[in-house]
Amino acid sequence: MDDVQMLAGQRATCEELLQLVVDLRNAGKNVVLTANAAPSNLTGFDHRAKSLLASGLVADVVAPNANARRVILMRAGVSSDVATELASRTAADGHLVHGIATKIKAYTELMGAAVDMTVASRLLADTLQRAKTPIAMVRNMCEKLGVSYDAICGRGRARALVMARQTMMAVLKGATKLSLSEIGQYVGGRDHATVVYAIAQVEKQKQGDLVLAAQINQLIAECK
Repeated sequence: MDDVQMLAGQRATCEELLQLVVDLRNAGKNVVLTANAAPSNLTGFDHRAKSLLASGLVADVVAPNANARRVILMRAGVSSDVATELASRTAADGHLVHGIATKIKAYTELMGAAVDMTVASRLLADTLQRAKTPIAMVRNMCEKLGVSYDAICGRGRARALVMARQTMMAVLKGATKLSLSEIGQYVGGRDHATVVYAIAQVEKQKQGDLVLAAQINQLIAECK
């Protein structure tokens, strides 16, 4: 049974579930339950319920990493290259990945043809994340920071604009493997020295501005 946490606060239903678990265990059956937290951390359950749920083997099932997603998709019948590309554009959600694999299998069986990247992009258009190219990252940060892409790439020196531009450089450094010169090219053709100075300024400001530090960390996470 999945998502046990959804029963929080439903006393009668919880009682029935607990009795069912006890009956099945007494009959020598195995019971597998999942939740979004460990038994001791579940809210809306009384001590008896938590104790029973914790009495079995408790395992922390982490979200599938890129390699695990790739393997799952390869088992669905796609090539290694297609699986690698799909894995990089799929959220780390086990249910979602298995849903994609099921859709691929169904298409293959129905159409009698392998799923290449062109077909996958069309078939999974509502699921796949957009490729995170440096330009896409910069444009996304423009929206988040309330500045235009043209202004970022321009020569404007307004304080807020300069700060946004420097922030983007720092984020690209933290989220990608681009060289400093390459980062400069994606932010209006700035040179290496300008990028070095911008990143140094941001690092200095982060030390005294926790809000800025949190914002940059969030942007880096979104770009990775």
